[in-house]
Amino acid sequence: MADLILLTYDVGSRAAIVLCPGCGRVSRQILSGLYSPNKAAKLIRPHTCPICEAVYQDCNPSQAENWTAALAWYYRDADAYNQSAKEDFLRKAASCTTPVFQSAISFKPERYWYCEVIFNETDAVYSYISDIGRIETGEKVVVPFGRANTLKTGT
Repeated sequence: MADLILLTYDVGSRAAIVLCPGCGRVSRQILSGLYSPNKAAKLIRPHTCPICEAVYQDCNPSQAENWTAALAWYYRDADAYNQSAKEDFLRKAASCTTPVFQSAISFKPERYWYCEVIFNETDAVYSYISDIGRIETGEKVVVPFGRANTLKTGT
């Protein structure tokens, strides 16, 4: 399991600002003890990234110098930075996952498959019709979600 990237910490405190290497999201986390430079630090409890769903137990400063611009942007506007990280991750995920639907105008399938999709933010199961063939259990998919049909990644 990879470590979160420790960007900075409050001296004499257990508070740290960390970055998820999977998607670039920055968050504040609490360390299990006071931080000692140049070694991995244990988080007080495991952290699940709300964007890429990776789970972390430790953070490490070894890659921090590669993320100084991200930290500066985060300090200026944390919400805008994390929203950008989320959009970038979803855009990349959409390009490498299976779309569950295709345009009905250009494609008239003879057969449909029903699939259940779960999203990270909710425990509810949503049903979709796939016209691209069988989708394996556990595979990431991109589907329209909500009233605005916003594309979301689910499993």
